[in-house]
Amino acid sequence: DIAEGEPGFEACDDGNDSDTDACTNGCRLARCGDGVLQIGVEDCDDANQLQTDGCLNDCQIARCGDGQVWAGREDCDDGNEIETDGCLSDCITNRCGDGIVAAGIEACDDGNQDQEDACLNDCTAARCGDGVLRADVVAGQAGFEACDDGNADNLDACLDTCAVATCGDGFLRGDVQVGQAGFESCDDGNLDQADACLNDCRIASCGDGHVQAGVEACDDANPVQTDACLDTCVAARCGDGLVHAGVEGCDDGNQDDGDQCRNDCTLGNEEYFLHAHGGWRFYRVPAQGVMTDNNVHATCQRFGMETPCAGAAGCRYNNNICTLTSEVGCGNPMRTTSQSLCNTNPGTCDAMNQTYTYMGNTWNNGGSCGEENNSWCTNGNSYSDRFAFCARRQ
Repeated sequence: DIAEGEPGFEACDDGNDSDTDACTNGCRLARCGDGVLQIGVEDCDDANQLQTDGCLNDCQIARCGDGQVWAGREDCDDGNEIETDGCLSDCITNRCGDGIVAAGIEACDDGNQDQEDACLNDCTAARCGDGVLRADVVAGQAGFEACDDGNADNLDACLDTCAVATCGDGFLRGDVQVGQAGFESCDDGNLDQADACLNDCRIASCGDGHVQAGVEACDDANPVQTDACLDTCVAARCGDGLVHAGVEGCDDGNQDDGDQCRNDCTLGNEEYFLHAHGGWRFYRVPAQGVMTDNNVHATCQRFGMETPCAGAAGCRYNNNICTLTSEVGCGNPMRTTSQSLCNTNPGTCDAMNQTYTYMGNTWNNGGSCGEENNSWCTNGNSYSDRFAFCARRQ
């Protein structure tokens, strides 16, 4: 007979003093949130509205998986069993390094601290250019890196493909100086040895042994000026002023066909040729005046030839005016030529009649030695207008 809210009102009255059944001692109906645990109905009742403590608002004990974060006990609670979202099924926040890949957050998670495998410590997948050199793969396998400097600079020691920079990769290194290991003066990325960049990444130049197409006619990599290729990488030719050994008899570089060297690079005055031996050609050329040593020497010079010494090095008739040749007779001068020409001594070799040789101004008052009508070593001071014994290199 008493309305709710008036003194003496009872919502129930079970006639006992138990607060844990459906009717409290205050004759009120038991309910979740009244702070009294109703046995068999409630797991707990803490009389508050906090969802983050041990008792939820529905009087259920807090647990992992209920969707409510239990403060101090759980990192998270998303109410599901999915292990690839932000909260694991044990209510621990998904983190890099726990071995579980958080979808949309982590690219990988291998649960280790190894920076040299396929998954980095920040849970990003290893890739060329991340600055970490992979060690879990070998050459030839997918993902192999020979280097990884973390930049896209192709002019340093490591390319952006994670291959070590090498001569021939087509990139000109700019991180090393001349003389340092790895220096390149060019790199055209091809194997053509006839272009401007050689295969060892040196700029092509005359003397490197490779003929640069359209630039050099030849390149024999030597400084010899008497072979087919000059040291300027120009092919030897008649008229260049250099004698091509075995090809030209002479080359004076001029167009005078009346001097000792003709325009076809053959020797002039060949009508005076006697014989050749030991790399030398020997001549009897017409002289004017008394046949002194001085006149013999002057005559050889006038014809553009050398004045042969009487003998080999050490011969007493030699001096610094004459030239050592293959003549070695010394006390029997011109004998080497006479023997090779006539198989006899000069005195009995008709081809050498009236031919006089230089004696170093030490014999018979500066007179030369000659063959005069089978009389050997005639004193040149007694004769005029004969022939001088001269030589040219072959």
